[in-house]
Amino acid sequence: MSANYNESERTALYFDTLDKGYELLAKHGLKALNVRNIAETMGFSTGTFYNFFRSKYDYVIAVIEKRQSDAFRRMHRLGRKYRTGIPQAVLSDFLLKNIETENIYRLLSQEDCKTLMQHMPPKQPNPSYAEAFMKLLDTPCDLSVFPIFAQAYRMIVIGTSDPYGLVPEIAPATLKIMVDTATAILYRPEITANMNLST
Repeated sequence: MSANYNESERTALYFDTLDKGYELLAKHGLKALNVRNIAETMGFSTGTFYNFFRSKYDYVIAVIEKRQSDAFRRMHRLGRKYRTGIPQAVLSDFLLKNIETENIYRLLSQEDCKTLMQHMPPKQPNPSYAEAFMKLLDTPCDLSVFPIFAQAYRMIVIGTSDPYGLVPEIAPATLKIMVDTATAILYRPEITANMNLST
C-alpha cells in the first residue's frame, strides 16, 4: 500500500487502525503488542504508523479515547428515546453492558493499566462533555456531581480489568451493585449533599 495517501485516505486509515485496536490487544496483549504487529495487520509500513502515533502507548490511548467517544454516541442515541432524560436504571444497564462488552481494560492486567497510565496525560473531566452527559439524564443533580461519578466509574472500569482473584459466581452481581452505586451519584442529591464539590 502506497504511503502517499490523500487527506481522506489518511483519515480513513487512521480510524481503521483505531478500530483494529481491540482485536490487536486481544491477540497480543499490551506487552507483546508492538509497532510491527500493528503495521503488518494494517498492511502499511512502520513509518506510516509513526505518521499517526508516537508509540504503541500513544496508539492504545487513542484506541481507548475513540471507544469512549463511540460509547458516548451510543448513549446520545439512547437519550433520544427518553423525552425527560435517561432514567437511572437505564443508564446503569447501559454502562454495565459497556463494561462487559466494550471495555478495552478487560484486555489489560493491572500491571498493564499502571504502565498505560504512566503514558497518559492527567485529565480533568471536559466541562462540555460533562454538560452534554448530564443533559441526557433525568436527574435533579447539577454538573458539580459529574467529576465524582466520572472518578467512581473509572475506578470500576479499571478495577475490574483483571479478573484474577475475583469470584466468578458473584463478580457480575458485585459489578452491577458498583455501577448502580456510581450512577446514584448522578441521580440522588443526598449522596453528595455534604461533600465539598468546589475543589
